[in-house]
Amino acid sequence: MLRELDEQGWAIYSTAGTHQFLSRNGIGSYFVCKASEKQEPNIQSLISGRKVDLIVNIPTANIIDTQTDGYVIRRMAVDHHIPLITNLQIAQIMLQCLINFKGKPPESVLSWQEYIQRHMRQSPAIRAIA
Repeated sequence: MLRELDEQGWAIYSTAGTHQFLSRNGIGSYFVCKASEKQEPNIQSLISGRKVDLIVNIPTANIIDTQTDGYVIRRMAVDHHIPLITNLQIAQIMLQCLINFKGKPPESVLSWQEYIQRHMRQSPAIRAIA
């Protein structure tokens, strides 16, 4: 998936470990330092400067540790109102959507209420969910 996004010209930013993995697999990415590293380019500068439009950061443990770089990235995403995905399956779906719709405007963007209203007429099963 990331290879396809790279081929479509999406800018992918990654910290050291991810950057090395992507490079070994022929996927281009821009290297940025971790939040705990006070060197530039730094992920904190990118986020606070709103130079990224989406952050995918999958936590590796079930405990909440406010000292990790991942926690800092997720916290900054929320603080700067940048969409954040922390679930692997949702990340895969979202990235596939970006691949599928690159360069094409969406046919329509509906609010959740509009979506439910439109589809309630078509499927009684959705009415039970809403």
